[in-house]
Amino acid sequence: MTQIKEEIPAIKKISWKEKVMGLMNLSEEGQVGLFGDLARKRYNKAIKERKLLITRKTDAYNDEKERDEEILAELKTDLNHASITVDSKSLQSLAAREEYFYVFDKKLSTAMALIESKIRNIKTKEDNFKEDIDKINGEISIFENKLLLLD
Repeated sequence: MTQIKEEIPAIKKISWKEKVMGLMNLSEEGQVGLFGDLARKRYNKAIKERKLLITRKTDAYNDEKERDEEILAELKTDLNHASITVDSKSLQSLAAREEYFYVFDKKLSTAMALIESKIRNIKTKEDNFKEDIDKINGEISIFENKLLLLD
């Protein structure tokens, strides 16, 4: 029994330029090529610009985050200091101690509120940064997909 081997023709990938040229007059081939080059150049430039924007935003965010962490550490130190700093003159009598308790409590509450506010502020900045970067990455992805259509 003899087997007949049937050759399957290789499937050629058709470029974007070839697809467009199939729909146009061949004399316009040069113009299509130039347009394709222009489109690729513009998309690549847009991608590069957005990657640079991500780098700049990341650097700025990291600098600001470092400053915020230093401020937060200072606020925590202030809280610890407030918790051990007592006005001995305000402790001379029971009435003075009772009155000083409210001053002391307010001082601690204020220091704690400043810390909580700074933590919320840091979290908000982080969320906004991540949202910005995600948006820019989405734009990059769109331009990359457009480039793929031109292949």
